[in-house]
Amino acid sequence: MNSLLRVVALCAVCSSVVSFAASPVPPAEEESLSCRPAARPFFHRGWDALANVHLDEARELFTQTVAVDPACVLAWAHLGALTPGANGRKLVDDAVAGSSSLTEVERLQVMALAAQHRGDDEQALSLLRSALVYDPRSYMVNFAVAQRAGVLRKWAEMVPPARRATELAPERGAAWNLLGYAYVGLENHPQAVMALRQYAQVAPLEPNAHDSLGDALLANDQLEEAKAAYLRALESSGGTFWASGHGVATVCALEGDWFCARAAIEKARRNAPAQDDRLKLMEWTAWSYLADDQPGEAYRALDELEQDALRLGLESHVADARLLRGRFFLAQGRYREALDRLIVLGATKFPSLTDGQRRSLDTRRLHALLEALVRAGKVQEAEKTLTQLASPLRAQPHDAELADAVAHARGLIALQKKNATRAITEFAACTQTAHACRLDLARAQDTAGQRQQALKTRSALKGANQRDPEYWWARVRAVQGLEQQRDENRPAF
Repeated sequence: MNSLLRVVALCAVCSSVVSFAASPVPPAEEESLSCRPAARPFFHRGWDALANVHLDEARELFTQTVAVDPACVLAWAHLGALTPGANGRKLVDDAVAGSSSLTEVERLQVMALAAQHRGDDEQALSLLRSALVYDPRSYMVNFAVAQRAGVLRKWAEMVPPARRATELAPERGAAWNLLGYAYVGLENHPQAVMALRQYAQVAPLEPNAHDSLGDALLANDQLEEAKAAYLRALESSGGTFWASGHGVATVCALEGDWFCARAAIEKARRNAPAQDDRLKLMEWTAWSYLADDQPGEAYRALDELEQDALRLGLESHVADARLLRGRFFLAQGRYREALDRLIVLGATKFPSLTDGQRRSLDTRRLHALLEALVRAGKVQEAEKTLTQLASPLRAQPHDAELADAVAHARGLIALQKKNATRAITEFAACTQTAHACRLDLARAQDTAGQRQQALKTRSALKGANQRDPEYWWARVRAVQGLEQQRDENRPAF
């Protein structure tokens, strides 16, 4: 997931970030809530912690809410949504079963959280929009609508409810956060910086405010200012808001200082309290070595990741490490080895994966397998794989990861068949965060003789400044492509 979706999805990679500044307590009468009065302050503080990306604090506060009032159904639903796997699913299902006595606004929020937990963000957004009809002045519902729209990359649809939430409660920073990221998604970076400066102004002790401002400044190509904002997030939290470390790492990577980037990642790993997050950061280290043209070190990092994940019994990270090895082989042109790895991965069972994790793994593996087949010249097999890859798209039309994978796959096949025009059309359907697809779009434009368009594509990729380690690698490749174009266009003397 790219950095923008990471934040609007309530920081999926930051599952253990803890709070430094106390969350403000909204007035209990602000929202309709069918809970005992004694439980409401805990609920509101938990909701605000969640909105400000302090997930551990939110879990604790929702746990306290249901301890005070076991019948507070909306708190149970939030607690379930914050709990992965079967345990979370049971909590959410129980909340749905107990929601019939709630107000319609609360019932729809519970249903939306259940849809969110099973990965159906489109249904969650639809339910929240219905809740907004019942209570258009609800800060929480406006916020939730904006947040779900952001997960679905519906940036223009995200702006009105996010702005409305800032109008309803301008002193609460989290809505400014969503408004800022909506503008980042729309590539309106000056507006994003303005919104997120407001977040930092109304919540100066909130680490996430400085972290988010760093992202807007990064997107606006203000690298040193972005690094300073990430460092403020770390300093204001006493180092507990460890995710800002990979913001610092991104600035270092964009400046070509790979030692600095890896040092920042390692510091974030030391500060991240959850094993899951520490393992995820090892992927960042591996990508940094690949981007730095040190593939041996990249594979050693993947070995360490896989061994630690096996020792800890975290199958999703075992699968990710094996998938990344295949993708790194692809990046190096080692297509036969990539094929072998990806075929074996497809035959490996990972029983503890959630449905969402399994869908994502299937999408990413089939995408990489198809690319390996195309690069190896096995077009007919690639077309069969495309059928497998694309088959869930009809049922999941809003799955951005899947849609990008299918568009990229179709473009790869078209380019291999020497239909560069068709390939350009397919690659152009990929979103701006599909880095490998954007690289191949430039390649197709070169093949079609569209040199200026290829230059623009590579230049845009170079300047995207995304907080994503795969982007670091793609950016290096884009810069290499630009240098090659300059060399080819340089007059001979």
